[in-house]
Amino acid sequence: MLKFGGLNFTAIHTPGHTVGHVSYFLDGASLGAPDWHEYAMNNLEFACHLEPDNEKAREKYEWYNPYLRLNKQSILRAVGAISSDETEALGSPSDEVRAQALSELRTQKDGFKYIQ
Repeated sequence: MLKFGGLNFTAIHTPGHTVGHVSYFLDGASLGAPDWHEYAMNNLEFACHLEPDNEKAREKYEWYNPYLRLNKQSILRAVGAISSDETEALGSPSDEVRAQALSELRTQKDGFKYIQ
């Protein structure tokens, strides 16, 4: 425990639970929820590794991860890589469009405020 004036800051080792395996508390209250998205993604990725022929796990992993869906118009529109009027007539977006979408997706994720 670390004290700052009247505040009590605690870091607890929680192996296998979060990225750094540490949970933080201020005066007994959690300073944020664990990254459940990351936890779920890691478990899906592991399931795909463990059972490479498990199509359901692979489908869910690909559906769940927007970074793997940069060829989908819904993702491209959501990040502004194409307008809501545009369609990819050839079916597959260009590398330039996908690179733009990837950059914007990363920017949006970095700025996303998770519900606590």
